[in-house]
Amino acid sequence: MIVTAERLGVRVTETPVEWTDDPDSSVDIVTTAANDLRGIWRIAHGKHLERVRAQSDFAETGGAPATADQLLSFAGVGVLSTLSYLLLFALGWSALGPWAANAAALAFCTLVNTALHRSLARRASSESAAARSPWPSFLLVVSVLYAVSLAATTAAIAIVNAVAGPSLVGDALAATAASCAAALVRVSLLRSWAFRPAFAEPPALTVTRA
Repeated sequence: MIVTAERLGVRVTETPVEWTDDPDSSVDIVTTAANDLRGIWRIAHGKHLERVRAQSDFAETGGAPATADQLLSFAGVGVLSTLSYLLLFALGWSALGPWAANAAALAFCTLVNTALHRSLARRASSESAAARSPWPSFLLVVSVLYAVSLAATTAAIAIVNAVAGPSLVGDALAATAASCAAALVRVSLLRSWAFRPAFAEPPALTVTRA
């Protein structure tokens, strides 16, 4: 029970007691040791620990494991965001130039993308048994994700312009590739920091052994 409680994350405290040895005890040491070993085997291989392992995975990865539906939803948002970015970048490239067009397109797409991800995260939290931990402000999340994307795409456009000169196709391809690479960082930030679910704090458990 103590091992299972510890793996569940329950706080375990020990209370000292006085022990008086009984030389006439009828405890069979061999039988008791064998029973203890069988109990350890059950603890290590019992099906009742599936929930324990699931919660351990949750704690180690910083969130609940993503389901297939969640992954498809996140991927769908990413595809729509990329297509929207390309359209806005192409429309603003000739009028604003690559730098301003990139910044404006990223600003719009990051705002919408983050709002959609927050909605998906709230739906996933409400469907699970996990309690949602406090999230950072929406403006802070948008600012951080925007900075990541802007740094990556600006560097890519600068490299392409230095090598091949400015062009709509070259700038768009470079910015898109950089944005896709930055998407890995953005998804990691969304799941581990921005919209991270967490189990509620477990109650304390006091066990007294004699």
